[in-house]
Amino acid sequence: TRGVAAFHLGSPATCCRDLEAWLATSPAESLRSRPLTVLADALAAQGDVARALERYGEALALDAALDEAHAGRSALLERQGELANAAGAFAEWAQHTPQPASRADRFVRAARLGRLAADAGLPVEAWLCAALEAQPAHANAWLDLTEWLAEAGRDEDAFRAASEGAACVDVPQVTAALEVRRARMLEARGDEGSACRAYQRAAKLDAGAVEAAFAAARLLRS
Repeated sequence: TRGVAAFHLGSPATCCRDLEAWLATSPAESLRSRPLTVLADALAAQGDVARALERYGEALALDAALDEAHAGRSALLERQGELANAAGAFAEWAQHTPQPASRADRFVRAARLGRLAADAGLPVEAWLCAALEAQPAHANAWLDLTEWLAEAGRDEDAFRAASEGAACVDVPQVTAALEVRRARMLEARGDEGSACRAYQRAAKLDAGAVEAAFAAARLLRS
């Protein structure tokens, strides 16, 4: 429609006027979801957040898997600082994402926003587990899950997560970070030999892991 073209030509006001007029003609539902998304984008560009979110919602009610609507709504909520709602929006997007890598990325984004929101009612751990179900070697999911469990005081669960992650993640710097977390927990248990080996693996994987190298040297001297 002309409204969609107007938006892409940098005229959100014209876009809104033309698309609102087009929608008033009651077009078929099958034709509405993408123009509704563009209208929402145009409203967001003009700072009309409430109406933009309403239009994104209408688009998703018609097509729950419409990436453009999910992306626009999630980004708008995050820009507005509505972190808990943004987390939920990313999780909903992930649930409608068939590609495993993208699905995992969106669950991890939901979990990170959930942690920032500091809302105890958000299922951060479940989102991270869903990310790992979609992509079992997702580096950031393992790292975030380990940190989440450690912060919750669940040391045994955190150790298992760090160990499982270190065994399967193929991103050297993240594997090194997981080895460092394992090493600290092993050292706290009094298992200095295993801790030293974990520190050494971390230092070998990541040349920037200077603290791991120093920790290994300290334990070798003791």
